[in-house]
Amino acid sequence: GHMAEAFYEELKEKADIGEVAGDAIVSFQDVFFTTPRGRYDIDIYKNSIRLRGKTYEYKLQHRQIQRIVSLPKADDIHHMMVMAIEPPLRQGQTTYPFLVLQFQKDEETEVQLNLEDEDYEENYKDKLKKQYDAKTHIVLSHVLKGLTDRRVIVPGEYKSKYDQCAVSCSFKANEGYLYPLDNAFFFLTKPTLYIPFSDVSMVNISRAGQTSTSSRTFDLEVVLRSNRGSTTFANISKEEQQLLEQFLKSKNLRVKNEDRE
Repeated sequence: GHMAEAFYEELKEKADIGEVAGDAIVSFQDVFFTTPRGRYDIDIYKNSIRLRGKTYEYKLQHRQIQRIVSLPKADDIHHMMVMAIEPPLRQGQTTYPFLVLQFQKDEETEVQLNLEDEDYEENYKDKLKKQYDAKTHIVLSHVLKGLTDRRVIVPGEYKSKYDQCAVSCSFKANEGYLYPLDNAFFFLTKPTLYIPFSDVSMVNISRAGQTSTSSRTFDLEVVLRSNRGSTTFANISKEEQQLLEQFLKSKNLRVKNEDRE
């Protein structure tokens, strides 16, 4: 009857809280997120993750994580980690399809996973280490990879003139970095954009401003297949053009250079 139902609901709530209170496999304290902005404690469970901030708390299922990208920031001080989330996290009217985390690149973490030996041997020993002592961003990406079965995407062959895996540019009014990965364009940080090469019909390279004095930069327009518009990354330094063009051609992308034609 009604009493039993109420009692059952209460038990169920306690059970949910149970997973949250004690059973995190591993926790990371005070991690800086640029999106959603703030510092969060990350508690990772078997099937879910809880982010606890000063103001907001988020919970997501491992299956919501579509891809994980791990990249050095072009400042040589930080390391970025991005998770693409579907369906996205919400806070009021705001949705977050990407979580963007930023680490000091050399910050280290030493952790022991909170798993019973038997459970570990049976379910996790091929995916996770029992303990870690390494850079924080490496520990976190290894744990996430092991629990979500998503591979971690890292920079590929592309190197800029200054031997970095990104070039500085702008998207609309936002300054950021364009990372040409091995099979996608990736722009950080606000907004975060991920454009797989398989969605790209062609790439137009054009001079920003037609006067000879302003040719220190160029624009890279990424045209999408099936008339889905285009995305322009502007104000890329001219000295990056040749390497970028070579790289894109090596990925069999059609590159049209308006200056030459």
